[in-house]
Amino acid sequence: MLSQLHKRLYIFIIWAALPAWGFAQTTKPVVPPDSVIIDSLDDDEIEDAVDSVFHYELVRPLGFRFDTLLIPSKNIYNTWDTNFIDPYRENMVLTFDSISLVLCDSSGGCSFVQPCTNAATSGFGYRRWGWGYKFHYGIDFGLKTGDPVYAAFDGVVRVSQYNPGGYGYMVIIRHYNGFETLYGHFSKLLVYPGQSVRAGDVVGLGGSTGHSTGSHLHFEIRYKGKPIDPTRFIDFNTHTVLKDTVTVSTKNFDHLRPTPQQIYWQNYYKNLHTKKKVLYYTVRRNDNIYSIATKFHTTVKRLYQINGINRRTKLKKGRTIRVR
Repeated sequence: MLSQLHKRLYIFIIWAALPAWGFAQTTKPVVPPDSVIIDSLDDDEIEDAVDSVFHYELVRPLGFRFDTLLIPSKNIYNTWDTNFIDPYRENMVLTFDSISLVLCDSSGGCSFVQPCTNAATSGFGYRRWGWGYKFHYGIDFGLKTGDPVYAAFDGVVRVSQYNPGGYGYMVIIRHYNGFETLYGHFSKLLVYPGQSVRAGDVVGLGGSTGHSTGSHLHFEIRYKGKPIDPTRFIDFNTHTVLKDTVTVSTKNFDHLRPTPQQIYWQNYYKNLHTKKKVLYYTVRRNDNIYSIATKFHTTVKRLYQINGINRRTKLKKGRTIRVR
């Protein structure tokens, strides 16, 4: 009896000591989607992660959940998308009524900070691109890789990821004033979607990712997904806004209207693909030029032109004429 008790006690002691010896089966904590546990990385892994462009994975709070009540300008935008630059798909040229927006409230302390303190190197509009010209939808600022880039206004980060369309690693912030700003070509991202930022907060480090020939910041102001010339609202030489309240109308999107040359080529290719095939018809008994024109939905004048005939020409049975 005593030996049996000793055996059970020995088994209990061994079982209790297993965790200390490293043999216990540990359960992994439940990690919410899009979250990370910093403690799960050793020092080397943390250092590598900090050096990567996805630094925001380390600064995002564990278990972060975005409260949709914090979405800015909900009266203007009908969706919140964290992947696409323009998820709104609105035609700002044809179906847009003008609107006044408070860009910056000077009375309460202007909340505008220039995203880059260096001088602008390229403006909004057409510029040389290869053998021709291409429209540039923002302002470029020269900087060195690793230089900080700042949020222009207060808002919430909507997109923070790599863009294969040319922007490289980019950030889009929706602001409380109704605009969105885009920052492109980062070497490192320092914010995450859903993060609230204040004007002047560092959102990333400059770089040359995407379609870029050298380190610089590409900066855009957008309204409902469509780019607007930032110099209409901001003086980048003095780092100030031109007016506290601005009006956005269809004139701000004239650059999205097709040029006469674009219209010409659009019509050319459209007609090329919709061009009707040549069609011939063999005249039958009791046919005349008027009945044939009616039958093929054309005009008598058109039949005269494409066949080289006139009203005196007699259409005999068996004759082949072109009707299209």
